[in-house]
Amino acid sequence: MKLVYTRSLKPQMILARPLFSEKGTLLLAEGIHLNERLIGMLARLDVPFVYVKDDRFPDLEVRPLISHQNMGRAIRELHRTYEDATRNSAKTALAADFDELLSVVRAVLDEVLSQNDLVVHLLDIRSNDAYSYQHSVQTMILAVLMGRRLGLTEAQLHNLGLGALLAGIGKAFVPGRILNKAGPLTEEERSLLTHYPRFGWELLEGYANVWPTARIVALQHQERWDGSGYPSGLKGEEIHLFSRITAVADVQDALISQRPWRGPLRPHEAFNLLLDGTGTLFDPAVIEAYRQVVTPFPVGTWLYLSTGHVGMVVDAFADDTMRPKVRLVRHERTGDLAKPLDLDLRDYPELEIGAVLDGEERTAEEAAPLLNEPPQMV
Repeated sequence: MKLVYTRSLKPQMILARPLFSEKGTLLLAEGIHLNERLIGMLARLDVPFVYVKDDRFPDLEVRPLISHQNMGRAIRELHRTYEDATRNSAKTALAADFDELLSVVRAVLDEVLSQNDLVVHLLDIRSNDAYSYQHSVQTMILAVLMGRRLGLTEAQLHNLGLGALLAGIGKAFVPGRILNKAGPLTEEERSLLTHYPRFGWELLEGYANVWPTARIVALQHQERWDGSGYPSGLKGEEIHLFSRITAVADVQDALISQRPWRGPLRPHEAFNLLLDGTGTLFDPAVIEAYRQVVTPFPVGTWLYLSTGHVGMVVDAFADDTMRPKVRLVRHERTGDLAKPLDLDLRDYPELEIGAVLDGEERTAEEAAPLLNEPPQMV
């Protein structure tokens, strides 16, 4: 299996991971042979990359953070909750959906906590249309993983997970033309958008099964450590820990996703941006937990090493997410290796990662223009 950006897909490549729709239904199944029509569909849906099978990496598998069944169920239940929030002013209907969401959070929490030293690689592939709900689910997963690193109890992790899942529910009351606007927002549009956390806080008021520590995430997850966030300009420990955790998880997943106003950042670009925000935008303790959970070089990433070798990341480690295991397949000058060689970069501190490549055929020189474009924190 290997990661291929959509623009580099070719007919007859075999999909190695499924793709879900906005409502959690299956769009493309694992094992399907791609053709021009399906590749065109992926491009129209703004799917940034897919995993395809490769005989040179038969042992390589990127396990999803949670099962596809739980991911699909979580997306469907969250979609239903948002729909009811916008259609129905009667809170009884919404409360029923919260009961279902609590069950989803429990299932996800059980699955995540059953895995030791889990390192987050690229998250599940998705279309731009599927962004809103899958983003919320994956924000929840990332938040729970960081919360576990920070030593939260299981009860705290449950409330953190529910809060992260519902963090964006106030967006249900913001017009889609604003949420998906490709150009700059007007002052009026920006004012409405910055009020969505309060909309979420007010919507969740009065539900016995949504604890205040979960509800407060909806209100505070856009606050920033230095006071530059919204809606209240809180700073430092004035912001609840659950909200500080969710802020990092929310930004991480947003940065690697296709958005109407920009393309997805590469994982190492998103990783570096978050680290650059340590002590200004984000709580340093939360960023340290983030570094132990997320790798900037996910399995499937092609790397150019300082030796001139090109290889693909085949594993990553919680004790050092920045030094993965790489399967070398060729050298820039001498060509393909007679036999692929696995190299654990933790054992070779003198080796440097010279570039992150779009694919194995690219050299570091060809990748340089990509690496020289500074990404934006949006």
